[in-house]
Amino acid sequence: MTATLRRLTAILLISLLAACGFHLRGQGPNSGFAYPTVYVEGKGGVAQQLRLYLPLLPNVKLIKDATQKDVAKIAILNESTNNAVLTINSAGQATEYKTSFVATFSAFRPDGTAIMESQQVTLSRSYSYDPNNPIAMTGESNRLVKDMQQDASQLILRRINAVATHGDNAQ
Repeated sequence: MTATLRRLTAILLISLLAACGFHLRGQGPNSGFAYPTVYVEGKGGVAQQLRLYLPLLPNVKLIKDATQKDVAKIAILNESTNNAVLTINSAGQATEYKTSFVATFSAFRPDGTAIMESQQVTLSRSYSYDPNNPIAMTGESNRLVKDMQQDASQLILRRINAVATHGDNAQ
């Protein structure tokens, strides 16, 4: 009796979520990319994240050859990371850091005209630092940078998509 009631409740909740228009991230009607073929230029972590994510989008093909025609281009021009001390303890040791990440990019339409020229995405995260465990803290800092690279790649795609679909007013 209770198993049947649980199943009915689950089916009811799922149907309510589907009826309200709920979609998982990347699964909705506007989840695709404005250009069906894309070339990513750059060697840093953001370019690598873009190369991993773009083929997963519906109806998007990642091109590995920049000389092909009718291909949109995303150029990751620069990436930089900066660490700053936020707090220190009574012994003068750092106990909290702020890591900032800046990615500069440009995007071009398939006809070669610029969608966005030299735009920046800036992200920052703060984390506690334990001076007694520096190896683990270095690993945490590296994970934060990797996460910020992934977030920056998503922000870049959203910006390009917004300008491509809504024009320059979206900037």
